Amino acid sequence: MKATRQLVSLCLVFGIVVTGTSSITAQVTSKQTYFNLSLENKFIPLSIGDKVPDFEFSLVNSSASNGKFSDFKGKYVIIDFWATWCTSCLHHFPKLDSLQKEFKDSLLVLLANEKNTRDDEKKIIAFFDKRNTKTGSKYELPSIVMDTVLDKLFPHKLIPHYAWVDKNGIVKYITGSETITRENIENFIKDKKHQLKEKKDLSFDYSKPLFVNGNGGRTEKYIYRSMLTGYIDGLPSSSGIFYNDDKKVTRILNTNTTILSLYRQAYPEIASLPMNRIIISSTLPVFYSNKDYWDLWKYDNAYSYELLTQPITKERAIQMMQDDLKRNFGINIYCEKKIVNAYVIKCRNVDECTTENGTHETNIYESNNLPKYIRGYPLSTLVSFLNSKINKPIIDKTGYEKPVCINLPADITNIELLKKALTNSGFELEEETMELDFYFIKDSSKN
Repeated sequence: MKATRQLVSLCLVFGIVVTGTSSITAQVTSKQTYFNLSLENKFIPLSIGDKVPDFEFSLVNSSASNGKFSDFKGKYVIIDFWATWCTSCLHHFPKLDSLQKEFKDSLLVLLANEKNTRDDEKKIIAFFDKRNTKTGSKYELPSIVMDTVLDKLFPHKLIPHYAWVDKNGIVKYITGSETITRENIENFIKDKKHQLKEKKDLSFDYSKPLFVNGNGGRTEKYIYRSMLTGYIDGLPSSSGIFYNDDKKVTRILNTNTTILSLYRQAYPEIASLPMNRIIISSTLPVFYSNKDYWDLWKYDNAYSYELLTQPITKERAIQMMQDDLKRNFGINIYCEKKIVNAYVIKCRNVDECTTENGTHETNIYESNNLPKYIRGYPLSTLVSFLNSKINKPIIDKTGYEKPVCINLPADITNIELLKKALTNSGFELEEETMELDFYFIKDSSKN
C-alpha cells in the first residue's frame, strides 16, 4: 500500500466529517487517483481533553505495515515524537520498550517520525534492524513514518515530545521526557487522578536575544546586559558567540547548560581538553555524568547565561564572561603540567590504515551491548569519544587525517579488545609516560 495515497484519502474523509462543506475534486483513472491535497490541512491542534480523530498511517517495526488510530481503542497510548538523529529521543527507548513489555495488555508506545525530520522509511527500517535492547532483544516499538497528521494535531518545536491518550482516545497529557517514569505510566493506565507537567515549547529564535521583542519573555531594550538564570523550561540547550560585520562580539549566549559548559566557553583552553584532563574539586554541581539523571538534575543545576554588549573584541568579551562566572560561582581555573601514563595511537603503516569513502555513520554514542563501529569520520572523532570514556588520556600521534572505517568492541573501554580492533585497521595503541597539561577547577576556598 502506498502510504501517501492512503493518508491523503483519510484526510479527505476527515475533512468531510468535520467541516461538512469541503469540496472534493477527484479524477480516477486505471492507474491512480488524484486528490485535493489541501484538505490535509483540516487537522487542527488538540488540547488536553480533546478526542483524537481517526486517521490512517504507515508503520515500520510492527507486524502490520499500516493501521488507523481507532485500532488502538481500549489501549492507553503514548505517542512519542522522535527522529533517528535525536540522541535524547533514543536515550529513552530502552525505558519505554521495557515499560511497554511490562504493561503489554494495557499500554502501547507509538513512535511518530514526522516528515520534516528528513528521515525516510528505508532509513528508519535500517535503524531498527541494527539495534537491540540491553537484553539483546529487538525494540518492540512500532513507528509511524513520514507523519504529517500527528504533527498538526500535537504541534511542537522540541523533541522528544509525548502525547498521552487514554483508552477512549482522549488526550490526557502532553509532556516532556521528565514524565516518562514507571510510576506515571502505571497511574495513567489505572486512571488515577495524577497531574503531569504540561510541555509548552516557547517561541524562541536562537538568532535573537532572550526576552527581547517577546523572544522568550518580557520586552525591554538593552545597551548592556549580563544575565544568569536557572533552567528555563521550554528552551533548548544551546551556546554561541555572535559577531557584527566588523568581527566584533556583540553577544554571548548559553541556554540550559552546565557550569562546566559555561567555563569551557569562557576559557577556550579548557574546551580544547577532554574530560580526563580536567580535574574538578568543587562543592558545586559543575556537570552531570549520568544521562539518566539529567531530566531531574537540570531543574536545580542547569543555567542560562547571556551577555549583550556594544561591539568589543572577543578577548574583552571572554574576559567579561570570566568575571561574571567568578562573581557568581567563586571557582578558580588554572593549568599545571603532570607526568602521567597515557595511551598513544600510532599508525603501524599509513598504507594499512583503512579508509571509508561515501559512508558517514557511527553508533559509538549509543548505550547498548552491540559491537561499535565508525565509518567515514576522522580518527579525531573516535579519539575524542575514547577520552570521554577512558580515564587515562588518549593521544593521537598518527597524523592521519583521512576518514577511517574501524569495527570496535561492544565494550569500548576494554583496552585489550580496543587494541585488537585498532590493529585490524592499521593502527596500534601503546601506553607511554609523558608530560601533559591538566586544568584544575576548584572552589576559591580550596586554593
